[in-house]
Amino acid sequence: AGCTTLMCGDGTNDVGALKQAHVGVSIMNSPALEARLERVLAAETETDATKPSFLADVEMDAVDLDPTLVNLGDASIASPFSSKRATIDCVLAIVRQGRCTLVTMLQVFKILALMCLVSAYMLSSLNLHGVKQGDTQMTVVGLSTAVFFFLLSRAQPLERLAPKRPPQRVFEARPAASIVAQFAVHFVALLSTMDLCRPFAPSRDRAHVPDGAFSPSVVNTAVYLLSAVVQVNIFATNYQGHPFMQSLAEHKPLARLLAASYALLALIVSGFVPWLSRWLQLVDLPTTTFRLQLIGVLCADTIASWVLSFVFAY
Repeated sequence: AGCTTLMCGDGTNDVGALKQAHVGVSIMNSPALEARLERVLAAETETDATKPSFLADVEMDAVDLDPTLVNLGDASIASPFSSKRATIDCVLAIVRQGRCTLVTMLQVFKILALMCLVSAYMLSSLNLHGVKQGDTQMTVVGLSTAVFFFLLSRAQPLERLAPKRPPQRVFEARPAASIVAQFAVHFVALLSTMDLCRPFAPSRDRAHVPDGAFSPSVVNTAVYLLSAVVQVNIFATNYQGHPFMQSLAEHKPLARLLAASYALLALIVSGFVPWLSRWLQLVDLPTTTFRLQLIGVLCADTIASWVLSFVFAY
C-alpha cells in the first residue's frame, strides 16, 4: 500500500516479518530480567517508578551488571536493530535518531554544494588576476572545515518526537531553493569584493603569474577574508536544529566555535591583530575607506545568510 513498516519481535516466529519489514527491531525477552525489574520497582516510590527514563536506566544498569540476562536469538539475527530492553520504547529512539541522521545528511550535502560553488568561483576570480592562496591559508581553511563537519555530526536528537517530518531528499523544492538563494548572496558579495579590489589588483609580473610563487596582495587578502566569513556563515545558517535535533544554542561546542570564528574574523578585518594577519599571509588593507567597505560587504553577506536561514527553515 506504499506504507513504511516497522516490525518488533522477540522470537523465532517473528523472523519472517522482521526480514520483510522496512525496519526490523528485535526485542529481548528475558524472564530473569523482568523478574529483577519487578523487584527493583517494588522497592521504589510510585513517582520514580512511573518515569520512563527511570525504567530505562534500571533496565540498562541490570544488563550492564549481568550481561547473561540477555541472550541474542533468531530474531536478533534477522533484524538490523536489537534492543537490550523488553519494551518497544526503542522504536521512538530509532525514529528520533533516524530523523536526526537524515537532517544531518541534508545539511552536509547543502554545505558541500555551497562550498564547492563558492570556492570554484573564488578560485577562478583569483586565477584571472594571477593571484593564488598561500599554503597557510589553505591549511587553516581545510582544518577548520574538518572541525566544523565533525561538530556538525555530533548533534543529538531531541527527546520528544516531532509531529513534523523532515525533507526526504536534497533535491526537494525547499532545500534546492535555499542552496540557490544562498549562493546568489555569496556570489553578489564576491562580485562586490572584486570590484573593491579592482584599483589594487596586482600587475601580471613574474611574482603574480598563476604558476609562480605565492605573493600576498590586497586581492588575495580581501578574497580570503570573504571566503572565511562565507564558510562560517554556511555552517552557522545551514544548521537545522529544532524540531529534529539540538538547537545551535544547545549544541554548545559548535556554537562556541562559530562565535569564536566570527569574533576572530572581526578582529582580523578590523586590523587589531596584525601578528595573526602576518601569520595568515595577509597584507594590510590599503585605506580606511576600503576597510570599511569590505566590512560592510562581510556584514551584508552575514545578515542576508541569516535571513535566508529563517526563510527556508523546515
